[in-house]
Amino acid sequence: MNKLAHLRYAFLVLSAVLLLIATNGYTVKNQLTHLNVEVTLLGHEVLYLRDEAIAFNSGHSVTPHVITRGVVNTERRLESFVSNAHGSHVDVFNQNTQRINSAIDDFSKEFRHLTQSIDNLVALIITRNNALHTLSDRDKSINTLPAEIAASLRLSNEQNLRFVERYNALNKEISLLISDMVLGHRGEFVEATENELKEMEFHTFQMSVVLFSLSLLSLIGFILLSSWHRVDKLSELNLKLTEMTKNAERANQAKTLFLATMSHELRTPMNGVLGMAQLIADETQELSTKKNIQIINDSGEHLVTILNDILDFSKVEQGLIELERHPFKFHQLIDPVTNALRPIANEKDIILEVESNISEDITFAGDSSRLRQVLFNLVGNAIKFTNKGSVKIICDYKVSENQLGMWIQDTGLGISKDKLTDIFEPFRQAESSTSRKFGGTGLGLSIVKNIIETMKGAISVVSNEGKGSTFVITVPLDVIDEYVEDVEVLAAKPRISAIESLDILITDDNAVNAMVAKRLCEKMGHQVDIAVDGQKSIEALEAKPYDLILMDKHMPELDGIGAIHYIRQKMRSPVIIFACTADVFKEAHDEFLDIGANHVLTKPIQKSSIESAIQHFMNDFERLRNARGITTQGAETSNVVCLSRMPKSALPMTEEELSSSSTLAVFDDDKEEQRCLILLMIEEFEKASDNLINAFSRGDLDMLFNALHVVKGTALNLDMPSLAKLAKENEEKARMNISPGSTTLQKILNLMSVNIHQANRILDLHTAEKAEKAEKQIKHR
Repeated sequence: MNKLAHLRYAFLVLSAVLLLIATNGYTVKNQLTHLNVEVTLLGHEVLYLRDEAIAFNSGHSVTPHVITRGVVNTERRLESFVSNAHGSHVDVFNQNTQRINSAIDDFSKEFRHLTQSIDNLVALIITRNNALHTLSDRDKSINTLPAEIAASLRLSNEQNLRFVERYNALNKEISLLISDMVLGHRGEFVEATENELKEMEFHTFQMSVVLFSLSLLSLIGFILLSSWHRVDKLSELNLKLTEMTKNAERANQAKTLFLATMSHELRTPMNGVLGMAQLIADETQELSTKKNIQIINDSGEHLVTILNDILDFSKVEQGLIELERHPFKFHQLIDPVTNALRPIANEKDIILEVESNISEDITFAGDSSRLRQVLFNLVGNAIKFTNKGSVKIICDYKVSENQLGMWIQDTGLGISKDKLTDIFEPFRQAESSTSRKFGGTGLGLSIVKNIIETMKGAISVVSNEGKGSTFVITVPLDVIDEYVEDVEVLAAKPRISAIESLDILITDDNAVNAMVAKRLCEKMGHQVDIAVDGQKSIEALEAKPYDLILMDKHMPELDGIGAIHYIRQKMRSPVIIFACTADVFKEAHDEFLDIGANHVLTKPIQKSSIESAIQHFMNDFERLRNARGITTQGAETSNVVCLSRMPKSALPMTEEELSSSSTLAVFDDDKEEQRCLILLMIEEFEKASDNLINAFSRGDLDMLFNALHVVKGTALNLDMPSLAKLAKENEEKARMNISPGSTTLQKILNLMSVNIHQANRILDLHTAEKAEKAEKQIKHR
C-alpha cells in the first residue's frame, strides 16, 4: 500500500514538472509568434523603403527626404524591437534563448546594412541629379540622354567631358549598390528570419504538446492509482443511488398520474352533482331548498377549484399559478365561505362570526376565486382544529395602500413554535397524529402560501399551543369604478337571435353527465339527442343535420378526438362542435381546437357556460341553417351577418398594396406587360369576390376554400403580404372544415376591392400617358 502511495505521488510530481515545461514552451511559442509578426512588419517596411529608393533612381516622383525620414524611423523601431526581444525571454530552461537571440541579431545586422545602403543610394542619386545642372545651357539637351550615349557624342567643352565621366561613375556605383540590395541573401534576409522563427515556433509548440500529453497521462495515472481502492465502494454506492433515483422518479410519476387521474375522475361525477343542483334550483320554488342548493353549488365550485390546484400542483410548487382579474364585491368573496362552513361550525357548537370594515359600495378587481380558496382553506382549518369557542374573520381594506387585510382567529388547539415554519411546506402538518385524527393531506397551506405570494401578498401566523392561532393575510387589491364595470357588462350583452331552438347532439359515454347536459340544454329550449360514443355520434350526424355537437373526450369505440377528425376530414361537415373535457391543461384544449373543434367547455359544465358559448356562435348557427335552406323564426328581422362589396367611400383606401408591389415594379419599363398583369389581377379578384360572397352565404366550405386559395395565390404573386396572410390563415380554417369569421372574410373582400380600385387608377394613368404621347407625336409631325 505504501509503495502504491509513493508511486502515485511520483506520478503527480512528474505530471507537475512536465506541465511546467509544457506551459513554458507554450509561452515561448507565443513569444516567437509575436517576434515573427514584428520581424514581418519591420522587414516589409524596410523593403518598401528600398523599393521607393530604387523607384527614385528610375525617375519616379519620389520625395527623397521622405525615404530618409522613413529609414530613421525604422532604425528606431529596430532598436526598440531588439531591446525588447533580448529582454523578454521567458524560457526558464534556456532551450531556445540562444537561437532566438542569434536570429534577432542576424536580422538586425542585415536590417542596418540595408538601411545604410538605402541612405547611400538616396545620397548618390541626389548627387548624380545635381551633377546634371553643371552642364552649360548650350548642351543641356544631353541631360535627357543616357550617360553611355552622351559620352560618345562630341561635346562642346572640357567641363562637360568631366561631367560625363563623373555621371558614369555615379551610375555604376548606384547600379552596384542596387544589385547588392536586391540580389542574393541581402534581399532575402527578412524571409529567412521569418522561416527560422516559424521553425522554432513549430518545434516549440510540438514539444509543448508532447510534454502536455505526457503530463496528462501522468495525471491520469495518478488519478487511476488514487481511485483504485475506492472503485468497489463507489460502484456499490452508485448502484444504490441509481436505484433510489429510479424509485424516486417512479414515485413522482405515480404521484402525478394519481393526482391527474383522481382529479379527472372526481370532476366527472362533480359534473353530475353541480348539474343536478342547477336543475333543482331552476325547478324548485321553495326558498329553503334554493338556499340549500346554493350551499351545494358554493361547496361544489370550491371543490372544483381545489381539484384544479391538485391537477396543477407542479405549477403551484413553481409559483406559476395563473391569476384572473374581474370585478367583485366583498360579500361575493366572503358569503360563499361562511354559507358553506357555518353548518359545520354549528354542528360543533362553534361560533363563526365575521367582522368586516369594508364598505359594500367598494368594487374590487382581482381573482376572487383564488381568494375564496384561501379563505375556505384557512377558515375550514380553523373550524376543524377548534373544539369549543369561536372562529372569527376580521376584514379591513386600506384605501391609501390598496391593500386588503384578513385575520382568521380561532380558539383551537394552536401550533407549537417549533412547528410554525413547517406548516406551509407541502404534505407537512404540525403533528404526525394530525392527519390520523383530523384527516387532510397537509397540502392546503402550501397552496395558500403560493397563491398569496403569487398575488404579491404575504401570509403569517401567530399561535399559542392550547390557546389558538391567528393567520394574517395581506394582499394588494385594486378598487375600480363600479359604474364603468356595469357599462362594460351591459355592452357585452348578446343580441337577440332569430333562432329559438337548436338541434343539439350530446356525445358522452357517462349516462349521468349526458342526462345533466340534456336537461340543461332542454331547459334553454333546445332539441337534444344523445350518442354514447364517437362512432354513434358520426352515425347520428350522417342521419340528421345537427346545429351543435357537445363532444366528450374519453369514450369507448371512438374517442372525441377521433370523432372530430372524422367529421372534419372525412365528412367535411361544418357543424359547430363544443368539446367537453375534465382536463384543465391548455395543451388538452389546444388539441381539440387544432383538430377542428370550435370551442372547449371544461367540466363540470354549467348552464351559464353553455349559454355563453351558444350565444357567441349564434351567427354561425344562423348562417349554417340558411345554407341548409332552413328558415328560422323571425327571419324577416334577422341581423345575420352577410358579406358584401363596400362602396368606395367606405373602403380603407390607405391599405392598398398594389402601388408598392415589387412584382409590378419589375414591369415599369414595359407598360403593356404591366397593363396585362393588372387586368389579370382585376379579373381574378372580381371572380374571387363573387365566389367568396356566394360560398359564405350558402355555407359551402369547399367553395370558400377554393376562393381563398385563388386570393392567396394572386396576392403572393403580386407581393401583397397583408392580403396573402389573411387569405392563407382562413384557407387553412376552411380546409379543416372550420368556418372563418364573417369579420375576417369581409376584411379580405375590402382589401381586394381597394386593390381593384388602385388597379383601375393605374390603368387610367397608363391611358392618359399613352394619349399624351400620341398627341405629342401628331404635333411633332
